[in-house]
Amino acid sequence: MTHYFTLAVASPKPKEKQFTIRDLDRIQKQTGKNFYLIKGKLIEVVPASLHHGIIAQTVARILSNYAHENDLGFCVAAETGFKLPIPNTVIAPDFGFIAKERLPKDYKRKGYGSVMPDFVVEVKSPNDSVTKALAKINLWLESGVKLAWLINPETQTITAFSQNEVTHYKGDDVISAEPILKKFRKKTSDFFK
Repeated sequence: MTHYFTLAVASPKPKEKQFTIRDLDRIQKQTGKNFYLIKGKLIEVVPASLHHGIIAQTVARILSNYAHENDLGFCVAAETGFKLPIPNTVIAPDFGFIAKERLPKDYKRKGYGSVMPDFVVEVKSPNDSVTKALAKINLWLESGVKLAWLINPETQTITAFSQNEVTHYKGDDVISAEPILKKFRKKTSDFFK
């Protein structure tokens, strides 16, 4: 008795093109659109909602004022691109802070920041899943960022991530930005007014 069978072999997926930082710059100039580059993959950045923008600006105002008043360092606005130490990866936080002793002397040169922020804040967009937002937080932490906050406007919560700790805040919980912004304390609810 002879048995015949067929073996189904899935054909390999065509390999996705891997983009470089040079490609990113060229494509942004050609299209007039903004993109993140994550591990060689281009991801278009769409404009945020009004609510997202208000939350991001409130966060930036509160944290920037504190950093400035205490002469701690420099804050960067949303869409400031950073070249991560992960190959072919450029992303931007909604807010970033670099301690003054770490700001490179050539920071006025053209191009993306090569020094990682000490502290970043990401505001979850209504279009993004929590998983997608957490993936971006992980990229920051893998790249040496010491403190990252994920702000969720829908739940009015802030989750603080450091290299070895995750802490959740809501309502009148007092959040700290230690050890980056020394002695900074604020009610979580103040970021959602």
